[in-house]
Amino acid sequence: GITPYLFRHSPVLLIFATLGLFARVNKRRSALSIRRFLIAWLLAGWTMISVISYSPSRYYVTLYPALCALAAVGLWGLHEFLLRSRSDLILTEMGLSMGKLEWVFPAQMVKVISALPNKWANLFGGLIGFHFTLALAHYGGNHSTLWLTFGTIIGSIVLPVFLQLFSLKYIRFVPAAFLGIWTVVNVGWIGDWLMHLSYTQFGFSQELGRVLPKGSVLIGDVAPGITMENDFKAIHVQPGLANDLSPLTRFGKGPKYIAILDGRWKERWWQDHYPDQITDDHKIMQAHVLKWDVGIYKVDSSVKGR
Repeated sequence: GITPYLFRHSPVLLIFATLGLFARVNKRRSALSIRRFLIAWLLAGWTMISVISYSPSRYYVTLYPALCALAAVGLWGLHEFLLRSRSDLILTEMGLSMGKLEWVFPAQMVKVISALPNKWANLFGGLIGFHFTLALAHYGGNHSTLWLTFGTIIGSIVLPVFLQLFSLKYIRFVPAAFLGIWTVVNVGWIGDWLMHLSYTQFGFSQELGRVLPKGSVLIGDVAPGITMENDFKAIHVQPGLANDLSPLTRFGKGPKYIAILDGRWKERWWQDHYPDQITDDHKIMQAHVLKWDVGIYKVDSSVKGR
């Protein structure tokens, strides 16, 4: 989902942006209008990404400008938030009831939160705890309700205790801490990327140039990505969008090869339209490229359009 992904990659930004949603701003019409605009931006983006059938993570970039602006609002209003977090007035000011919290948490979690004294801090801490546990589960593979409930309860208890113990005289250090944690998270992601950096796409493209005959035509969804380091012609095929009408007979006169995601990702369209061309007898190469298996299949010269 969108929120778990953003929390894994930009937890500090998302936390402060959430604060910015509820932080008090200058009552001038311009300030209120700006925040309404940012909230509308996020709601529109979240809704669009949630309902469309294809929404890779790169689409989430459209939300980052609004998140950054709201994070700035949240950081600016942090002092007042810390003061208000020591009372239970925030729920009344937001017009929230504990029943509405079931939009965010399962019912049993709401019951636990509602029994605690500082509901706003408990709610926010529970939300952080839930997504932190979900982020750990993403890498550990344990998505059990028990662990998520446990993480939510721990977060809803730890944050109020921290806020009660936090001395406001240290608030001037919060922006530096904010930037420091943000830097650590981003350095961690960049370091992880560098540690796992490989050249599988580059290497496979060069290998194809050595193995396949001159003038070959590669046809399929992955063809453009594996012909950048050779001189072969690439025909991109994407059902309902590009070249899905008789792709094996319409393009080129040289040797033809189907280039598709293979293994457990084997593309259904090719299995439905050309099952006889993507059998093991036709497969001449298979390699792990980036994070997918890619298969190369020799096309029979007698194949007919479909």
